Amino acid sequence: MDALDAAGLGERRERLVARARGRVLEVGAGTGRNLPLYRGVVDVVALEPDAAMAKRLRARVEQASVPVTVVESTLAQARLEKHSFDTVVCSLVLCSVEDVDKTLQYIDGLLRPDGQLLALEHVRGTGLRGRLQDASTPVWRHMAAGCRANRDPIDAMRRNGFAVTDCDRFMMNRTLPIVAPHISAVAIRKAQPATTQGVSE
Repeated sequence: MDALDAAGLGERRERLVARARGRVLEVGAGTGRNLPLYRGVVDVVALEPDAAMAKRLRARVEQASVPVTVVESTLAQARLEKHSFDTVVCSLVLCSVEDVDKTLQYIDGLLRPDGQLLALEHVRGTGLRGRLQDASTPVWRHMAAGCRANRDPIDAMRRNGFAVTDCDRFMMNRTLPIVAPHISAVAIRKAQPATTQGVSE
């Protein structure tokens, strides 16, 4: 990640996170690379199910200039109040969740009516690259912690009722061709709350 951030991903991460407002939920916060970037938000709930990553995440909390609570849990198992977040951040997460539709439905249920989803993800490319991603994903996902290189999170957002208001597509250098296409996107939730399971009232 150091090489990718130095190659431009870090700058894009910073620009996207700068758009966060209010109460923030970061899904799959990993080792906490985003934590020092939050400014002017009420607080951040950093969700990370992997114990090793959560340990490194906690070590980065002191670098944040806003209050941060680390929750070592999956999104489905976390006991979070419905419609209590103004912003949900997903950074290189939607490619690896088992069920992207269910994940987005959970997120929809956690966002307030005027809430937003900020996403920085690698995505399925077009043409030959897309076909290469399709062919290599069954093997790649076992090598890369469940990552589906051919997943299209923008399509998934729209399929689950989000309106994508801003989307920047770009290619990352210093990485494998199958994970080079990326997006930085902002989406707003649909007007009617989605029916969710596993989210506390």
